[in-house]
Amino acid sequence: MGHHEQVRIEYDPETDVAYVYLTGAQLPPGRQSIELETPPDCPATVVMDWKGGKIAGFEVLGASASLHPDLIAQATPPGGRQ
Repeated sequence: MGHHEQVRIEYDPETDVAYVYLTGAQLPPGRQSIELETPPDCPATVVMDWKGGKIAGFEVLGASASLHPDLIAQATPPGGRQ
């Protein structure tokens, strides 16, 4: 499967925030973030993190209304993030 083993999803039901890690367990220090434009009917806010020209991950605010339930069901509780 190549690098797909590194993709990990965390979800916090109290805040309804999910994070999709694309670079392993920790976010790289010194990363940059930008809020992405979403369609008008999308209930989520999506923030992309990157460093050195590589996408590190995505934060999804309002995750339960915008991510597939199966994706949220396989997510782990938050941890290891600062």
